Amino acid sequence: MRKLAWVVVCVLLLGFFPTPKAQAAIVNSKKMYTYEQLTKDVQLLAKKYPSLITVRSIGKTPYGRTIWAVKLGKGDATLLINAAHHAREWPTTNLTMEMIEQYAEAYTKNTNISGYSAKKVLDQTSIWFVPMVNPDGVTLQQKGVKAFPQKVRKSLISMNGGSTNFKRWKANAQGIDLNRQYPGGWYKGSIKHRWYMNYSGSRPLEAPEAKAMYNFTKWVNPEVEVSYHSSGHILYWGYKQTGSQYKRDLSLAKTLHGITGYSIVPHTRNQKGSGYTDWFTYSFKRPGFTLEISRIVNNSNPPLSIMGDEWNRNKKVGLYLASLSDTYWEKRLTHVNKVITTFTNKKVYTRPEKEQSTKLSLPAGTYQVNATKGSWYRISDLTLGTIWIDGEHVFNGSSQNIDENVLINNDTVVRDEPKDGAPSTAIKVQVVHAVKTFGSYIGIEMNGGIKWISSKEVTRRFNPVSTETSLLLEQDTDIYPYPTSNAEKLGTIQAGTSIIATAEWNGWLQTESGWIKQ
Repeated sequence: MRKLAWVVVCVLLLGFFPTPKAQAAIVNSKKMYTYEQLTKDVQLLAKKYPSLITVRSIGKTPYGRTIWAVKLGKGDATLLINAAHHAREWPTTNLTMEMIEQYAEAYTKNTNISGYSAKKVLDQTSIWFVPMVNPDGVTLQQKGVKAFPQKVRKSLISMNGGSTNFKRWKANAQGIDLNRQYPGGWYKGSIKHRWYMNYSGSRPLEAPEAKAMYNFTKWVNPEVEVSYHSSGHILYWGYKQTGSQYKRDLSLAKTLHGITGYSIVPHTRNQKGSGYTDWFTYSFKRPGFTLEISRIVNNSNPPLSIMGDEWNRNKKVGLYLASLSDTYWEKRLTHVNKVITTFTNKKVYTRPEKEQSTKLSLPAGTYQVNATKGSWYRISDLTLGTIWIDGEHVFNGSSQNIDENVLINNDTVVRDEPKDGAPSTAIKVQVVHAVKTFGSYIGIEMNGGIKWISSKEVTRRFNPVSTETSLLLEQDTDIYPYPTSNAEKLGTIQAGTSIIATAEWNGWLQTESGWIKQ
């Protein structure tokens, strides 16, 4: 009876102190993803995972909508995934947004997805997502002409063949098919005017959305690319690939087939290009794939009922290809184990490219380098993560700390860095405090920080010995501010003068008036 009473008390207490609820998901991939919902959700994800997710605009559409890019990860190897080039294929946005949140959550919880450690992969790589390349077209397909200015509605209906039902719309809101706009193999198709689908434009990159993706891809410089489309459960790979590139990409296509179950579209030598993946594989000579989600759906968007199945098919894709991107990237680097020192603050880059600068700064100091690329150095910093700095003002080796006074023997120069040719200023003979050595240079404390002087110009460990000695000068004796005749003379003490020396050093005596040579 007592045992039963105790159980009842425990149950009541548990009811009084409820367990914390799991934090609600931001992404809902089973409802229509509008441009407005996307804009809201990418900002919420960046706020929830500030050290893992970065959001940026890569351009604007003709109707002023932002084309959002989302960076997920901390590494310098890059994978680029895009979706919704075609308006009616916006469920690919749902899939990529689900991927972003699921990967971020797995990273935070240090859990695996399909055997891949999200934390390990995303510490080594960064996955860039463009979840909705064509927000104007998506908005038109979802909401119709009411979402656009009155003055263009007639034109939009005309490009839709006179219909006010825009469910079949694929193009951007200017009637240009964005996935026929890239310069890898651009050609004028059979559609000669602006239309709801298949019009390739009058020239490559005519559409601002395609130009934004073109520029952004060159900036990211990814090792691998995936472009999500619908429909048909098929995957396209390669464009005019030959030799080892052909074999490499075919092997990867087979692996993706095994992961997703999508059928591989046969590669043909005379295939036409102008698609995003065509341009990427042709121009970058790196693997690129177009994955078509959903069973075949004609003239409309795939139903949202597919999203559970499509997530299961694709949840491994991003982590697999990100891991592969890291492998490719590391092969292009020179791996080292060396120490470098910088004597000025260094600008931080995410990759060894001037275009990849950040607002961060690496303080002057000594760092361990694990890889180089050309004149660039890669550093793993506890605070900043994996970063790159350029080789300017970088020195091999480390400085040593010292704590001593040194005598500068001659009027000379001090330098901003321990090397000849560095910016310098003149300095007179004097005693200064030295705090570092680097090679054949001594670092001294001055206004404006540490400056450098050749060790040949100084006498180290200047430490006079106290004494109390009375002397009668037998001859006229020159007096100096420091114990070196290279200093500017202060005057002369006449012969027959009695003096008291209070310190001695290296054959010199310090008097009330200055230093004299014994």
